[in-house]
Amino acid sequence: MSKMDFDDSFDDYKALINRYERSEGQTDRYFDVEEIEVLVDYYLRLGDTSKSVEALKVGLKMHPTNNVLQLQKAKIFLAKRQFAKALKIIEESYILDVDTLFMKGEALLNLGRTREALVVFEDLAQHIDEGAELFVDIASLLNSLQHYKAASHFLKKGVELYPDNSDLLRELAFAYEQQDLPWQALNIYNHLLDLNPYDATVWFYVGLIYFNEENYNKALEAFDFAVTINDADYLSWLQKAHCHFYNNEYNEAKRAYRIYLDNNPLDGKVWSFYAECFESTDDSETALSYFLKSSELDSSYVDAWIGAGVCSLNLQQPAQALIYLNKALKLNSDSAEIWTYIGDSYRDMDDYDKALSAYLVVIKIDPQDGEVWKEIGDIYLQTFLFEEAVYYYEEAFRLEPLQENLPLFLAMCYYKLGNINSMAHYMALAEQRTDMARQVFLDVFPEAASVLKQLSNN
Repeated sequence: MSKMDFDDSFDDYKALINRYERSEGQTDRYFDVEEIEVLVDYYLRLGDTSKSVEALKVGLKMHPTNNVLQLQKAKIFLAKRQFAKALKIIEESYILDVDTLFMKGEALLNLGRTREALVVFEDLAQHIDEGAELFVDIASLLNSLQHYKAASHFLKKGVELYPDNSDLLRELAFAYEQQDLPWQALNIYNHLLDLNPYDATVWFYVGLIYFNEENYNKALEAFDFAVTINDADYLSWLQKAHCHFYNNEYNEAKRAYRIYLDNNPLDGKVWSFYAECFESTDDSETALSYFLKSSELDSSYVDAWIGAGVCSLNLQQPAQALIYLNKALKLNSDSAEIWTYIGDSYRDMDDYDKALSAYLVVIKIDPQDGEVWKEIGDIYLQTFLFEEAVYYYEEAFRLEPLQENLPLFLAMCYYKLGNINSMAHYMALAEQRTDMARQVFLDVFPEAASVLKQLSNN
């Protein structure tokens, strides 16, 4: 805990700080104990522990036995994360005020002596005359060290005493969220909105809760409120864009992403999301340009290279797609998705051997991908290796039986292998799915007309 809020009180102490800094090297300078306290706290607040140590040395030369300054030494040890040294000083002190007890609890907590720390904090919580700030300070420390349940305990005590204190309520909402209790957090945020319905930050957190629960419409309502209150709240614009994106509302997503990107043009990952909006609306050329922009800003972002590869495939540029996909592969060689698109690229170039090699890597990484099992079957069917095709088609059928033309292709393979019973089984399935199945079969194997006719008679 701090003896003063420097954001509000710095002007009151400016003269002291200037006098201290100008007096360096002077032998007759003098500062009383309270002034040294202020100086130590000031430099600690700035994060400059070396200057706080120097100020304390000056004070101890003037007041060598002062217990208050010994406690300032403990405060410096806490800032330097030397918790055992800090605790030793605190336990030797006869001063047991609120600040000292708080420091003791902080030292114990960081030393892993959690139960002892919580006992200290329970004692502190009895000092209700210290106001809501005491509970906020205790909870902030507990939250920062991931003791979220304990933080909630003290915050609820604080809220009972100060039900409308926004700092307490925000800390409690945060603690609930960290415990994966989103609806309890939402209740707190709604209470905060009852207190101040024009708090854009609270609307943002409400939106995040709904977004994480995949309730994108409710999330959108919250983010809309946030940007209406503060149209420069670009994180809310970003989350609003994400909501539209996951709702498949790509034109609305484009507008929101653009507002964010016009003000955050170096965010490479978001340029990829923006690009996906164009890809999803069949504008692969524009999408490609934005995926490449994303990769220029962040060359380690694998999704940008994948997106560029997919757009190139859509634009019937498989050789160019391979260039981008191989860049992605260098970043993540175990990605089944990348290997699939590499296989697709080689397939579109009629290089079936390399396509097959890539697809075989895919099913090694992800053996449950029924579509790739079918792609492998297609390659074997095209190269008249019917027995091999059947093996992969059957596995594809087991994994994803509703894939287009799969029963028809199995029927073709079994016909060429002379297995008429299996051919009949899959041909019946194929004809249930499409009236064109028989005609397609006969276009490929016109000599099978008598076999099909006999099957129909039977």
